[in-house]
Amino acid sequence: MGKLKLTAWVVGCIWLLAQIVLMFCHFGPQQGDWGTYIMLAHRCYDAGEWYPIKCDLYSEYIFAPGLVNLLIAEFRLFGSLFVNKVLYLFLNIGVLINIFLLAKHFFSERIAYIASILYCALYVNWFIALSANTELPFLFLALSAVSLCVLGGDKAWKFVLAGILLGLANWIRPLAVIFVVSIITYYFVTRKWTWKLSLAGVAMIATVLLIGFSAKRNLGRLCFQSTTSGFNLIMTANDKAFGGVDANIWEDPTSIAYIENEQQKTCFEKDSIRMARAIAWIELNPIRYAELYIKKIPILLAEDSWSDQRIFGSEQFMYKYQHGLYSKSDFAKRLMFKLLKSIPYYVMLLLFAYSLWKNRNDIFTIKGWILTFFVVGMLLTCLYPVQPRYHYPFMFPLIIWAASGADTLIYKKRY
Repeated sequence: MGKLKLTAWVVGCIWLLAQIVLMFCHFGPQQGDWGTYIMLAHRCYDAGEWYPIKCDLYSEYIFAPGLVNLLIAEFRLFGSLFVNKVLYLFLNIGVLINIFLLAKHFFSERIAYIASILYCALYVNWFIALSANTELPFLFLALSAVSLCVLGGDKAWKFVLAGILLGLANWIRPLAVIFVVSIITYYFVTRKWTWKLSLAGVAMIATVLLIGFSAKRNLGRLCFQSTTSGFNLIMTANDKAFGGVDANIWEDPTSIAYIENEQQKTCFEKDSIRMARAIAWIELNPIRYAELYIKKIPILLAEDSWSDQRIFGSEQFMYKYQHGLYSKSDFAKRLMFKLLKSIPYYVMLLLFAYSLWKNRNDIFTIKGWILTFFVVGMLLTCLYPVQPRYHYPFMFPLIIWAASGADTLIYKKRY
């Protein structure tokens, strides 16, 4: 155990030092969604407003308002976004601590140290603090809420804080339902129902309403999260859908995602129209939608190198291949590069699979409860178009179970 602790601390220190070094490197402007968040924050900061502002009512959609407002706050307090790297570094450490505590509580201290090593070994976690992504702050807030609810004892203030954190997490990325369902499942499985759990629900609803009414001043209606549901669903519910993200589909006049004179419609109207059209398409093409749903599972889990886009740039990888913009040889080269960077991730998946088999008797115990996050996350995420990075918020159960598999493989075989 002493050697394992030392190894975990050494790996953790190397991981931390590497991130600090990367923080002071210059990699140019952020691209893709990350660049969009920064652009929106700049615009609102210059206007002296919080996001969304009145002109956003007729934008394509309201996009990650929680994160955009965090960036605006950083501009106002520090005059730049360099502090975001520092904040994200602490959030990354916070996620690591939460995983350690959950693994220690439900498994053992030894497995918690192994889980920490696996987390630090994953390629994605070396670069995730460099960009203004939604994944890291969302996971930190939601996972902290889980720890407060299941590890925090019976103190009322911890449930209240958990609800507030879930409301804020949903403001950044509308996936809090995954964590809400899993927390409720925990109390159902353990039969530890307490009225204080309702405090978390009340606090979450109050936080959501406070956020929603603050946006109503500029938009004329409640808005407490991104308004991208219809836009996302129609990307995977049209005749040209391939399961991945196709952000150019609304520009194609032959697509059901195209809306004539859309600049005259509010973001809420556009989202509603696309949602209705997507549902209608699914009703007419249920088999095709089911085929795409299944196809998304390997896409979602394919690789784990997305966080280095700050260094290597951002591109619509699968979209370009699907639309003939890459030759097969170019596609193969780019794919191989991504696969090589994901080797630690594949090792983790193999350990997870081994653990599921070797410790299969634990699946339907409280140890298996933690897999609820992964199952619910996969089921909900695959309703929409996917990219490999979308698996990040619910990978932590696999890390913990993989650590259990490594523990079985390394230590149990000695006896």
